[in-house]
Amino acid sequence: MITAKQCRIKAQECRALASAPMLPVECAKSLIALEHRWIELARELELDEIEKVIDKEITSLAGAA
Repeated sequence: MITAKQCRIKAQECRALASAPMLPVECAKSLIALEHRWIELARELELDEIEKVIDKEITSLAGAA
């Protein structure tokens, strides 16, 4: 499974490719759109991780009560 860090790396790669000289504008736009999708996926994965930690803490607190 891909991690949020890997998604952010992919986003950086897209940004680097999009800024290449002599790249057609439409290709650059597509790469920037892809960069945004990678960033959004990274955010979703980060939120999923936060939710897992919160759920674990709630379970732990419920077990202690």
